[in-house]
Amino acid sequence: MFKLTQKINKGKVFEKIAYMERNYGVIGETEQKEKFDSLLNHAINTTDFYKSYSKYKKIEDCPVIQKKVIKENYDEFLSGKYNKDELIPMTTSGSYGTPFTFYLTKQKKEMQHAEVTFFSRWANFDIGVKHGYVASKIKSKKDQFIQNQLSIAPFIISEKWLSDEMQRIISKKVKVLIGYPSAIGAIAKYFIANNKFYELDGVITISEVLTDDVRESVRKAFGVNALSRYSTEELGVLSIECEKENKHHLNNINYIIELLDENDKTVKPGETGRVIVTDLYSYAMPLIRYDTGDLAILGKGYCSCGLKTPYLETLSGRKLEEIYSTDGTVIASMALSGQMRDIEKVTNFQLIQLGEKDYQINLVTMKDFSSEKEIVNRYKSLLGQDANIRFSYMEDIPPLKSGKRPYILQKYY
Repeated sequence: MFKLTQKINKGKVFEKIAYMERNYGVIGETEQKEKFDSLLNHAINTTDFYKSYSKYKKIEDCPVIQKKVIKENYDEFLSGKYNKDELIPMTTSGSYGTPFTFYLTKQKKEMQHAEVTFFSRWANFDIGVKHGYVASKIKSKKDQFIQNQLSIAPFIISEKWLSDEMQRIISKKVKVLIGYPSAIGAIAKYFIANNKFYELDGVITISEVLTDDVRESVRKAFGVNALSRYSTEELGVLSIECEKENKHHLNNINYIIELLDENDKTVKPGETGRVIVTDLYSYAMPLIRYDTGDLAILGKGYCSCGLKTPYLETLSGRKLEEIYSTDGTVIASMALSGQMRDIEKVTNFQLIQLGEKDYQINLVTMKDFSSEKEIVNRYKSLLGQDANIRFSYMEDIPPLKSGKRPYILQKYY
């Protein structure tokens, strides 16, 4: 069905997939530099923010950009070459802060589709394969039909939910699971606890760290090796694990991915660095040396799997802590962040559980913020109507020792 819609809409996703097949593991620094020079020239000539970048000749000269800078200068990042109404809005989930909207060209969106398909084939997933999407973002019934997708939304991971989803996975003959490892792990453990074995073709995890515990549960319940995909909604697929060594191989076709220290200097292999990304297809809203807020360790040399591409030894700083409702039920982390998706005038937030029924929401707000009552109502619908929710207004969310500012902190359990 997806192939048909591409043909009707004159899409070029399959051309882009073929391009990635030809070039992954082959493209080098020369091709990357050509793409970067083209993007930089475009940014200088069509956006207000990058006008001053004409003095920069190479990527290392450009300053690192924080999301806060984009928020404060939002319109200046938009390219004047495009009509905004013709662009595709993409709102982030806000995993480590508030949700944020980026704009993509049709070509960029098609490249995102191509990346997902190309790298998902490493886990035996391809266009048209029946798959369960285990995430809080629920696509329309039309999109689910076109993509042959079963939506498995883990808002509250209760025993009833696990029982229902186990039956749906079996009855709908799902071949691949894609989604949050915390939820997929819970499903796998439920299969095991009920002495059920269901053979899948593949499992791809997103948004959270894939732990060894979840890997083992997936192997036992579904007979496959789960692969972790590192992607963001505003950018696309940045890396995916190889099956042999579980190392995150970087997507160096569409991005320049750097790991920098706190002084914006490149870290050495084996050292932890901030993941800084230049999106070589971000023409609608150029992202040059964009700080993702993630931390990773750069791999040494080439991976023993045989791929001659740069890779991450480990991806850190993305594990989300669990928050419990007032009756002790685990609430899905992405469901918690989703409550802030369309709240205006908030630049950052953090939810902390302080007691069995006590929660604190730290907020960094702009002027004229007035949504406190709405936020309380939304979180009580998840946490329980007897939840005690208090607010603390801050200039900034204090970072952990790791440098991360997680949006969830568990200080009770």
